Amino acid sequence: MRLLTDLFGGGHPVTAVGDPFQAIYGWRGASVRGISDFPITFRRLDGSPAPLYGLAQNNRSGSRLLDLANRLAAPLRERHPEVKELTPRPDFVGQGDTRCALFETNADEVAWVADGIAAEVAAGRAPRDIAVLVRVRSDFAQYHEALVARGIPVEVVGLGGLLALPEISDLVAMLHVIDDATANAALVRLLAGPRWRIGPRDLALLGRRAGELVRGGGAGASEASIEDLLDEAVAGTDPTEVVSLSDALERPGHLAYSAEAPERFRLFAAELRELRRLLGGSLLDLMHRVVSVTGLDVEVGAAPYGPKTRRSDALSTFLDVAASFADLDGDPSVRAFLSYLHAADEFERGLETATPTASDSVKLLTVHKAKGLEWPVVVLPDLTDDVFPTNRGRSRWTTSASTLPFALRGDAADFPDLTEVSNAALKTFDERMREADAIEELRLAYVAVTRAKSVLVASSHWWGPTQKLPRGPSEYLVTIKSHCEVGHGVVAAWAAQPEADANPYLAERDTATWPVPLAPEPFAERRRAAAWVREAMAAGDPARVSTDEVSTNELSTGELTPRERVEVAGWDRDLSALLDEARRAHHQELDVPLPDALSASAVVRLAKDPAGLARDLARPMPRPPAPAASRGTRFHAWVESLFGERPLLDRTELEGAADDDLVPDDSLVGLQQAFLAGPYATLAPHQIEAPFQLVLDGRVIRGRIDAVYRTVDAAGIEHYDVIDWKTGRQPADPLQLALYRAAWARIAQVPESQVRGGFYYVATGEIDWHDALPGAIELAALLRGDTPAKAPVPAEQLELALDENP
Repeated sequence: MRLLTDLFGGGHPVTAVGDPFQAIYGWRGASVRGISDFPITFRRLDGSPAPLYGLAQNNRSGSRLLDLANRLAAPLRERHPEVKELTPRPDFVGQGDTRCALFETNADEVAWVADGIAAEVAAGRAPRDIAVLVRVRSDFAQYHEALVARGIPVEVVGLGGLLALPEISDLVAMLHVIDDATANAALVRLLAGPRWRIGPRDLALLGRRAGELVRGGGAGASEASIEDLLDEAVAGTDPTEVVSLSDALERPGHLAYSAEAPERFRLFAAELRELRRLLGGSLLDLMHRVVSVTGLDVEVGAAPYGPKTRRSDALSTFLDVAASFADLDGDPSVRAFLSYLHAADEFERGLETATPTASDSVKLLTVHKAKGLEWPVVVLPDLTDDVFPTNRGRSRWTTSASTLPFALRGDAADFPDLTEVSNAALKTFDERMREADAIEELRLAYVAVTRAKSVLVASSHWWGPTQKLPRGPSEYLVTIKSHCEVGHGVVAAWAAQPEADANPYLAERDTATWPVPLAPEPFAERRRAAAWVREAMAAGDPARVSTDEVSTNELSTGELTPRERVEVAGWDRDLSALLDEARRAHHQELDVPLPDALSASAVVRLAKDPAGLARDLARPMPRPPAPAASRGTRFHAWVESLFGERPLLDRTELEGAADDDLVPDDSLVGLQQAFLAGPYATLAPHQIEAPFQLVLDGRVIRGRIDAVYRTVDAAGIEHYDVIDWKTGRQPADPLQLALYRAAWARIAQVPESQVRGGFYYVATGEIDWHDALPGAIELAALLRGDTPAKAPVPAEQLELALDENP
């Protein structure tokens, strides 16, 4: 706001469009005050407030839905009386239906919502016209599962929602274990999951073994002294002393494991070793390999048709996120990606701007991500007390060291002020903060209600899966219920407050089986398919079975139908394409494209050592510090200070960066004295440290010319000398001068023949002139790889060379 005010304040014609009822923005520091104070901040030229125009007509929703939105926003209108009530389009008057319901349990609510969506789709409503907006991401998984079970196509919008799905959670957990040997929580998730099915007793023994490996079989915590425990509590943790279940997985020892556990440990450890070899390669290749090795693709493919499609879509979307990932430093590593996922899970509101695709599927997303979008049918589940509106307010500077004190914010007037440091003042401050948080939640609810065009569905429940006390409907659902009762909608169900004090969910979960038993029918189908594979392998010599020589048709145990033959032929084509892709991925030679922008020294390196430049481009590595390079830079800066002021802009190439053989420590003063005694000490340059950007063959070559000297001959023709100071003693590559000459010829708009290049070796006073330098045409050929950049050979020299070497 400060920047925009400085640019456009003071009467400049500026228009802003916004709604202070919907002040939920995704960038840090955004405030509703930017809109409400706009007429004062951007005054007219005569100092009067800017005019305010009300855009009251809503072209999206029916009038009955707008009545609900206006009723819900009544407290907001008290704060912003300038905002007019929404009015519908003339043809939308009397339209808009609302349905609400309150159930005893969360499971009943989820089933009612999913059944209602299925009924809408069965009645001809396109799935893309329906959106489910949740307040908390923990609701994603249950609604996704319920819709998938009913064969409804569903798309989870936003990375945070994807992370809540079980197949994505397993993939992320595997990445954690591969990257960090101490990621014990992720490893336990995988070990206790449906694939490895390690029970609690074996996990406890594995944990004991991990502790033994760290302590070396020493005394346990029970034998430690009080002094040892205190020292451990206040001391930092040595990474070598962190208990690692991955280490125990490699060396489980000979504890009293179950009969199956040691073999499963061995197989899992072998998988981890194989996958960790790929850590230095492509993130996407590693993730595809994880999906293949862990059998996640098989699990997704083995699901029934509807769930298979939905899970496959979610997995593909997540892999697309990984394919496009690169952090701010350009680091595409697994650790950087996991950090990004952690940020998405914790700070998703301001991290990404995901939008739904055009696919024909129900959209499942958070209310925050729904801003600016619309659907004919909008479902708002879990309008439950302490859920929406939430009881988790914004961070407060009085309790969070990472939160900026409100007095330092540009919108400090919107926040309560802490008058003094006392219990009474803090209590008053907290109460006023809760009021401010309630207003922010109301703005979010206003956004949610106004997303619907034709139908709004709202619901809640009394008993959640984990709560000890009943929760019931929030004030928003109560308002929606009263709206329905006056003739604007239907109250489908309204369960009375439970009389029992105990949550029925908690009673049902008194006993549980761990690991969770597998579904019997799909498990039997997989065992039957595995038996077919073993039978097919036993029928021939497994050592001679090759995917290049034996098609899937030949491994079949029976006659295939025409449809099955087509499907199997498709498998063969896919397998052949995957094998070709794998061969290309593991090819030893790597073609490294030249970047669109290069430094002059990089072009010199391209001519001298193209393989070395390719290695540096493919895998940039830090270079060891060179004190001599610093002195070369200081010498160039000293010369520049003799003839002109230093530029303020950042340099595209450090002075002296092309000096391969720089001077030792004690020679800087000697170089300065030698320069003052040389021919250029009193000769004022035409340009000093002249930057250039030379476009050759579609690429930009950037650099700096140390000095340019201008002369005019008797005919009035300008000639230029481009000089490069050399603080080293080894002969320099004239290709550098060729770039400088071509660049300056274009800057001065003169033919290259009127520009001469030379190296001035400061220590010796020698000037090495190079008259026969390659021109821009030859330099462009070098970048294309057509021919080395060499100077044109005179005809007489060419004839002499042919006579001597026929």
